[in-house]
Amino acid sequence: MSTNTVHDLINQQYGRAIWRQYDSVFCRLRCEADRPHLSTLCESAIFTCKNAPKPGSEHIVGMANENGHLVVMDTESEATNCTDAHSNAIFDLAWKFDQMQLVTASGDRSSMLYDMADGDFRHIRTFCGHSRSVKTVAFRKDDSSAFATGSRDGNIIIWDTRTQQHSSLIKPDSTIRNSHGDTPFKVKRRHGGIPNLSKLPSGSSRVFTLLSGFLLSDVKSVTSLVFQNINTLISCGSYDGMIKVWDLRKHYTVYKKDPLPKYSIRYSGTTGKNGCSNLVIDNAGVRLYANCLDSTIYCYNIATYNPEPMMKYRGHQNNTFYIRASLSKDENYLVSGSTDENAYIWNLGYPQPIVKLVGHSSEVSSVAWCNRKAAPALVTCSDDMSYKLWKISNLDSTDNEQGRAEILPFPANQTASRKRRCFHEPNLLPKKIIWQCKNCQRTTFTNTLCDNCLPPTSKRKADSELFSESKRIQTSNLRTEDLDNLPNFVVDGMAPHLNYSPPKRRPQDWLTRLRIERNFQQEIMGHRSPKAPRLEMSPKGNIKTCTSANSPLLRTNSLRTDQQCNVPIAIQI
Repeated sequence: MSTNTVHDLINQQYGRAIWRQYDSVFCRLRCEADRPHLSTLCESAIFTCKNAPKPGSEHIVGMANENGHLVVMDTESEATNCTDAHSNAIFDLAWKFDQMQLVTASGDRSSMLYDMADGDFRHIRTFCGHSRSVKTVAFRKDDSSAFATGSRDGNIIIWDTRTQQHSSLIKPDSTIRNSHGDTPFKVKRRHGGIPNLSKLPSGSSRVFTLLSGFLLSDVKSVTSLVFQNINTLISCGSYDGMIKVWDLRKHYTVYKKDPLPKYSIRYSGTTGKNGCSNLVIDNAGVRLYANCLDSTIYCYNIATYNPEPMMKYRGHQNNTFYIRASLSKDENYLVSGSTDENAYIWNLGYPQPIVKLVGHSSEVSSVAWCNRKAAPALVTCSDDMSYKLWKISNLDSTDNEQGRAEILPFPANQTASRKRRCFHEPNLLPKKIIWQCKNCQRTTFTNTLCDNCLPPTSKRKADSELFSESKRIQTSNLRTEDLDNLPNFVVDGMAPHLNYSPPKRRPQDWLTRLRIERNFQQEIMGHRSPKAPRLEMSPKGNIKTCTSANSPLLRTNSLRTDQQCNVPIAIQI
C-alpha cells in the first residue's frame, strides 16, 4: 500500500478528511474461479447488467442475455434467481430508485415490469407500443411510476404505470415520433422498376432500406435514454451524432412534423463514427457522459448545455452499440466495456484509464458497480457467454483466478499533469525567518536593524512630514449657516435625481408623422424666393394661360399681364 493511501486512511479514521481517491485499491481487483456458473444465463451473450439504486440494495444486480433470460443476483451471498422474461433478446433493463422493481427492453417490441420485493419474479404488466425492437429504457427521476423507452423505429414513448390499473396492457402516455430520424427520400423508378439511386444526396454514407417505392433511413434508432430531471429527457441516436434534450411538458404526440428538441448537442469528434452507444448522468444532473463509437467518452456540462465537452476519456475501443459505461457511487470513477476483451476504469480527473480488467475472451459489453460498502466491486458481462464478479483480494493470491487488474502506465505527454505527491501536507502559511537586531537585541524580520534603530537618513518619511499643519484642510472659514439649506438625504430618504424623470414622447402613427414631415417641408419651401409664373403663348403670340396661379403673388402678376396686353386670360385655380 502506498504512502498516499496510508495517509488518506489515517485522515479518514480521525475524521480529518474523506478518502476520495483510492486509485491504488483497484490494482487488487480479482475475479475468483470458484464463482457459481449460471447455465441459464450463460447460454448466449449477456447484453446488459445493472445494479439496484435503492439505498441498501446496491449489491443486487440484474442481468439479461440474448435468449430473453433475466437473472437477479446478490453479489454478497451470490444467490441467484432466474426467469424466462421474453421470447427474444433483452437489450436493456432499469431499476426503480425506491422499490425492488425493474422493467426490461426486449427485441419482441415490448417491455415488462417485474417485482422482486419477495425475492421471486412477479410479472406485473406488459408495455407494447413500438413497431421494432426496444433498445433502451430509463426511469424518471423522483417519480418511479413513469419511465421512457426508445426503439429502433426512432420513437420515444413515455409510460405511466398508474394509468389503467385494471388492465394488463397500458397505452402510452406520450410519444416522440422520429426523434433521431430523417425525412424519407422519394426515389423515382427507372424503366423496368429499378429505382434511380443517383438521386440520393451527395456525400451520404448512411445505410438505406427500399420499401414500397420509398427509401427509408434505417439509422434512426434510439440507443440510450437518461432523465436529467422530472421534466427533461436526454436521448442519443445511432448515426445522427446528436444528443437531444426533450421537454416533456410539451405534448409531442399532436405534432404533424418532426418534433423539435429543447437543446441539441452535436458530435464533438472529427471522425465519421458519430454514433453514441450509451449515456450516463450523475445524480445532480450536471455532467453527462456519452460513450461514442470513435472510442471516446465525452463529458458535457448539461447545466448550461455547452456543446463543447469538458473532458474526453480515451484508452478503450468501442466499435458496437452494445458497449456500456457505468459511474461509481461516489461519482469519482467511470468504468466502461471495450471491444478488445477488457474493461477500463478512469479516474474522472484524468483522460486516460488507470486500471485495465483482464480476463474475458471476447468483447466486454456491459459493466456495473455493485458495492454497498466502501470497498469497490464490479460486474462485467461479455460476449463469451460469461460474467465476472470483481472484488478486492490479496495481492499475493494467484491461484484460482479468472481475471486480474493491470495498472496502466502514465502517458509521456501527461506525466506532469498526473504527477502525484508522496505526502499530503497541509496548506501552511509562508515561513518567515526571525532575526535579532544588532543594536537593541529585539526580534525583527530583517537581518540588519529593527525599525526603531534605523538611521534618520532612511527613505521613509517622518511623522512630522506626513501630518504637517500646512497640509491640513482649512475648515475655520466654514460657517454652519451655509449648511442649513442643504438637503439631508439621510433623513428624507430620497435623492433629487430620483424625482427626475425624462419626458416621454407621445406615440405617433404613420399618418401623423407624414403630416409633420409635409408641414416641415412647406415651412422650408416658404422661406425660399418665389418662382416667376410660367406662361404659355398662343399661336398668335398672345398670352394664353398661366400654369402656376395658385398663390396670390402669381394671381397679381397674371392680372398685371392682362391689363398690359388687353387680352382676356383664363386663370387656373
